[in-house]
Amino acid sequence: MPVPVFLQEPLTLYEIAEQYWDLRAYPTQYVFSLLALVSQDKLEREKCMELSSAAGQEEWLNYSRRPRRTILEVLHDFHKSTSKLTIDILFELFSTIKPRSFSIASSALFTNGVNFDILVAVVKYNTKLKKPRLGLTSNWLKDLQVGDNVYGWIKNGTFKFPDVNIPQILIGPGTGLAPFRSLLQERVSQNVASKDIYNLFFGCRYKDKDFHCKEELEKMAEDGKLSLYCAFSRDQDDKM
Repeated sequence: MPVPVFLQEPLTLYEIAEQYWDLRAYPTQYVFSLLALVSQDKLEREKCMELSSAAGQEEWLNYSRRPRRTILEVLHDFHKSTSKLTIDILFELFSTIKPRSFSIASSALFTNGVNFDILVAVVKYNTKLKKPRLGLTSNWLKDLQVGDNVYGWIKNGTFKFPDVNIPQILIGPGTGLAPFRSLLQERVSQNVASKDIYNLFFGCRYKDKDFHCKEELEKMAEDGKLSLYCAFSRDQDDKM
């Protein structure tokens, strides 16, 4: 197997663990087969063999996936087996952090090509085990300061929008609004936006908390550039 690019320079194990391994990943059955391979504890080895087997898939789902146990929590639970892991097996055990993709939520015409926006929900919740979970990338982005460097790339999207004269229904709840905001800014900048053409359906939980780009969208609607339809699922007694 070729050596990954990030390992083609001297790095400490701490740097690799901190910057490249996805320590919040959910373990696959293969992880348990590796633990079973090195374990010298009879009970832990048998349990790992069960969780890694085809017959034990339901047990693996109940233990690992459904309660969203991370790989670090699993290693803690099987600490006797974990103590036998070698550096070679650690590289088999941990996957690298995957790049995250976000839709650009602005038009270069609207911003004069100086910058661009992305629309990101900061992920924070508790698992069935009552353990807090923070989205890795969304919380990292949230904590950035002005002047910090962010490395990434831009690739062509998959949306194919019709001609500007063809009426369009745009359905973008939550952060799904991002590509449609980009489109609407583009059409407004081209002076071809019309409420008879662009019909945006937006939804979220609370109007006062989750209504992304509220003032901008309402201004477009007020100016006749957009027909805006909204639904807020928690702003009434009965959940929608």
